[in-house]
Amino acid sequence: MLQDAAVLAYASVTEILDRIWTAADVSVPLVKILRDGDETKVDKRAITWSKVTASSIVLVREEATGRRYRLRTVKVTLGNCDDAACKVIPIDGKARPGAEVYLLHERQALFIEQLHDRLAELEQALHAAPKLLEDVRHLLFLTGVLIDTQRCQGKEQAAALRAFEQAKGYHDAARRMLIAGKTAVAAERIHAAMRRIAIAAAQIAQSCAAGQQSIVPAKLAVTPEDETDLGEEN
Repeated sequence: MLQDAAVLAYASVTEILDRIWTAADVSVPLVKILRDGDETKVDKRAITWSKVTASSIVLVREEATGRRYRLRTVKVTLGNCDDAACKVIPIDGKARPGAEVYLLHERQALFIEQLHDRLAELEQALHAAPKLLEDVRHLLFLTGVLIDTQRCQGKEQAAALRAFEQAKGYHDAARRMLIAGKTAVAAERIHAAMRRIAIAAAQIAQSCAAGQQSIVPAKLAVTPEDETDLGEEN
């Protein structure tokens, strides 16, 4: 999904995270704690023995501030069990009916904790990457406005459109690279390269909007250094 330029370039962060978590929940499923009279019960597959706490535990997932979810390990004392579920009494921490818990017979708690950490890092990157390229997007928007003017016509408009589409393609590549988790130094290089390209595209569009003929260059010039910095294999 992150390789889908259309999704990455135009979808909101919330929409992307919704898709990621939907896929994660299929691969790492959850169930809900249920009420059984005055007691609570849970699917037996959500209970495991923890050597760390020396007790049975359930792994509760809750909504969080600053990230989509947080995890809580809750120690429980087991009551009566049937083939499907066990009555549980939380020892510390809350595990109320309706709370979501992971099926720990399929994935170990450590794996799920690491998954949450990675997705939290991705969420942070998804929020940060668009901000880093915000000035570039403003330049590209200006470029589109200048192209769509009365004096920008004919082959000059076609050249400006080619430059705009090429710059937009580099923008999509830059955003993918930033979300992939480039270092701060690499991120600054990517931003600088993208800004130079966006400025060049805007200058071509500005010349076209001014009615200038025979735009030079007719094609957006990209330096070898910028091409290297925006090469997605790096």
